[in-house]
This record gives sequence, structure tokens and C-alpha cells, in this order.
Amino acid sequence: MAKLSIHDEPVDNTAIARPPGQKAQMTQEMAAEIKTASKPKSLGKNLPQLWFGRTPWLIVGRHAQGTFTECRITNAAAQFADWERRNQADLRMLVAVLGQLREAVKSNGGKHCVAICEKKLFPPVIEVFQSTTAKMAVPDNLRGKIWDAEAGGHPKGSTH
Repeated sequence: MAKLSIHDEPVDNTAIARPPGQKAQMTQEMAAEIKTASKPKSLGKNLPQLWFGRTPWLIVGRHAQGTFTECRITNAAAQFADWERRNQADLRMLVAVLGQLREAVKSNGGKHCVAICEKKLFPPVIEVFQSTTAKMAVPDNLRGKIWDAEAGGHPKGSTH
């Protein structure tokens, strides 16, 4: 941390100020992934994460030995359609695997399951086992906020 340096420039914080007690609200179109790098990397390295998170902006700060020399802001959303088109086969396989996992949980009486991917086998194999613990991966209160049981288990607001 001692090696980090920041170029001091006056910042106008009035654009982000809000009345006291008011919750901050941000639209998805304003979301950004922030990364640091010492070497240049192509947008393609980050595009899968940005696509899945529907995060339209990528901000990369480049540094040399702890001193930031450049900040690049990229509108990654402009690349989403092309990335999705190029990766259709893989995305369809992912949808199929998720569907099979969902069916495995249903056939287990809706009880907790664990999926394990054995990458050392070729092709890799995913096996589903009944969990030995009742702990959920996503807490009930969060699941209730984002998951819509009436929509067949799809996230609230999704178009399936």
C-alpha cells in the first residue's frame, strides 16, 4: 500500500450527493466492474463475467509498480450481443446442465443437494448428491427477495 500513489485533482462530489436519509439508487445501466492490472488485457478476458452479471461498464486502472498510470472505461454492453452469439453452444449446454440440476433437486423431494464437477475425467462429469447439511447456499431472506416460486423458480422479473 505504501507504493500506491494517487494523482490529486479536485473532485466535484455534488453530482453524487443525496439528501440525508434517502437510499442510494442506481440503475443496472450504471453498474461497473472495477479491476486493476499491470499488463494490458483484452476485453474478452472479462466479457463472460460482465455478460453474466449484466454489468455494462468495465473500468480498468493500469499501474506500474503500484503507481496508476491509466484508467480505461469501456462500455462492455456494446459487446454483449456479439459475445452471446459466439457462445450460443456453450450457453445452451449451461442451460441444459442447470435444468438437469433443477430436476435432480425436484426428484430428491426438493431437499438440499450438492453438485460436484469431476474435472479430472474426460469429458468432465457432474454428479448430484443429497446434502448432509440443511444449510442453503443462498439465505432464505435473500432468496425470497429475488426468487419467484410462482414463476416456476425463475428470478423475479425474468422473461425465462
